[in-house]
Amino acid sequence: MQLNHNLKTRISLLSIALILLAVGGWIYCFFRPRILLLHVLINKLPCQSLFDKIGALCQNCQLPDFMVYNLPGGLWTIAYLLVVEAIFLNRTFSERIWWAAVIPFIGSVSEGLQALEVLSGHFDWWDLCCYLVPFCCYIGISLHAE
Repeated sequence: MQLNHNLKTRISLLSIALILLAVGGWIYCFFRPRILLLHVLINKLPCQSLFDKIGALCQNCQLPDFMVYNLPGGLWTIAYLLVVEAIFLNRTFSERIWWAAVIPFIGSVSEGLQALEVLSGHFDWWDLCCYLVPFCCYIGISLHAE
């Protein structure tokens, strides 16, 4: 019975992660400037005309800057944390936390290096929050569940 419950939990976590990745990707593809490397790659796909049609529909929609420029990173961070939880389900807190910290750490270091102008890009407090807040929530929920 426990094995069946663990499998259902893993499938649920991975399904939610996939949805969050898709929503973040959708925002990134259709609401960000077309100069991104991602758009260069999309232009090489056989379904590029489909992306153009969807992009034309999205041009009429205005999303707040936070949703366009920061939210995708937060959604992807949460998706990563859900994948870690699915993989390391029923493991100790210390085993899970090291893996869970990878993406928030990389994102935070990246923002810090942008602030120091060592890495190209623009430092953004909201980006930093989108990496760290989900991670802190993950820690809190994990500790509470122990």
